[in-house]
Amino acid sequence: MRSAFMTLFMAALLYSCVPQKQYTDLQESLEYYKRQSLASDSVEISNRMLAEENRQTEADLKETMHELEQLTATNISLNKSYQEILQKYNAIVNQNREVLATSSYETLSLQEELAQQQAQLDERNRALELAERDLYQKETKLSVMEYSMTEKGATQDAEASWRCEKMSQVITRHKQQLGDLHSQLSEALAGFSNNDVSVVAASGKLYVTFSQPFLFGVTADQITWNGSEALREVAGVFKKYNNLYLTVEGHTTTDGTAARNWDVSVLKATTVVKLLSELGVTPEQLTASGRGYFAPVVSNGSQQGKVQNMRTVLIFSPNVDELLIWSR
Repeated sequence: MRSAFMTLFMAALLYSCVPQKQYTDLQESLEYYKRQSLASDSVEISNRMLAEENRQTEADLKETMHELEQLTATNISLNKSYQEILQKYNAIVNQNREVLATSSYETLSLQEELAQQQAQLDERNRALELAERDLYQKETKLSVMEYSMTEKGATQDAEASWRCEKMSQVITRHKQQLGDLHSQLSEALAGFSNNDVSVVAASGKLYVTFSQPFLFGVTADQITWNGSEALREVAGVFKKYNNLYLTVEGHTTTDGTAARNWDVSVLKATTVVKLLSELGVTPEQLTASGRGYFAPVVSNGSQQGKVQNMRTVLIFSPNVDELLIWSR
């Protein structure tokens, strides 16, 4: 464009000999073209700038399109995730509604149960209050009783000691009486054989045992002469002790039936008791007891054992009624 203007300018110089009016027109034309040339350069620069901006815009557009595509893909993925989450949410909402419905029923049941338990608790509290009041009254009564017992304790202890002393005196007297009786009976029966008559003290009692041949022979209701003499000696000694009791026990062997042996043992005991009563022993001090064959001292398997078991025993014991009097 500039070379064209330079050519024109040179041509104008060549024709400088042209008239003034033409020169002026040429000058104006030259100015006009100069302005056009400058405008053309400005447009060219603007075009180049616009082209550069266009290329940048296209690059930006491509990048934006790429980002748009990525955003579109992301949006599709997010939308899919949203739909899944929405489905889960709806499921949870439905489940929550069911839970709420069930929970409401259970809550109502629990409230009813709680009300019942509260009523029971209130009832128990009332019972506890009554029990505490009753306990307080009993504790008060117990305190009063303890106070009364404390005051009476000394008196009661003194009385108890006094009673124990009396009982001890009675027991000592009983032992003394049995000891004296033992000595006197042993002396009175010393003339008889130990195989026929024995005197033994045991367990606070005195036992005088007569063998069957010596006392009855072969019978159960006829006392022999020697047996009568021995019982006469016993009665003479025993009549001195009105605080002692005498139990006569009759014993048999296993020969015969149990019923028959009961009768025989009772008959032996009553026969002896009758004779002692006739000899002056107080009947209230006498007791007859038949034991049958149920209290043997040895086995009934031999004849010797049967002789030992077929016996009559006189058991002397103290009067325990005296002890009962002081123990009350």
